[in-house]
Amino acid sequence: MSYIAMKTRLNLPLEQRRFLRFLMRESRSLYNQALYNVRQHFFQTNTYLSFQENYHLLKDSEHFRVLNASQAQMVIRKVDEAMKAFFRFLKDKSKQIVRLPRYLKKEAYYPLFGRMVYLAEQEGVETRIVNEAYTSKASYMDEEKISKSEFSGRRLKRGLYQTKSDRLINADQNAALNMIQKGNPNAVIIGTKSVNTPIRSCLFGV
Repeated sequence: MSYIAMKTRLNLPLEQRRFLRFLMRESRSLYNQALYNVRQHFFQTNTYLSFQENYHLLKDSEHFRVLNASQAQMVIRKVDEAMKAFFRFLKDKSKQIVRLPRYLKKEAYYPLFGRMVYLAEQEGVETRIVNEAYTSKASYMDEEKISKSEFSGRRLKRGLYQTKSDRLINADQNAALNMIQKGNPNAVIIGTKSVNTPIRSCLFGV
């Protein structure tokens, strides 16, 4: 038995679509500004430019000032995370090629994650950022520990995960449930109850 994802389309009013696209363009521009700063700092000093240092360089930027402060800081933090990963790879003794993080393309839109965090905060919803490492590999139904180890389940193909007992679950849903458990270890394990077909939403109706 395979699992599929249902699709829905949210047809937002024209003004809301324009506003969201405007926020994503400004976020993309701020991301590229932040990345330019850290790349240039690396080229000139061969060292890491911290989040705080980059924040102070950008806080008067027109792109920073257009965005909500928490959203703008989230964009800069994404650059910071990318550069930290770059330096970790540099220290790795393997001979793999290490490349600096790349700029977002002009026609690309910055992800809506930061905006979602901001809207959640406005509504009083607590937001917790969870590292997704190993959540797609561990078997939620088998209550496996989410750490670097051997896992009993496996991903058969895109969108389909097989547990130790050969049960099938949507792969993204398995990862999402693991992230809930990782973010809140006291969360109740639901097992196979309430595991429904996931729904995919298209914000712009396309």
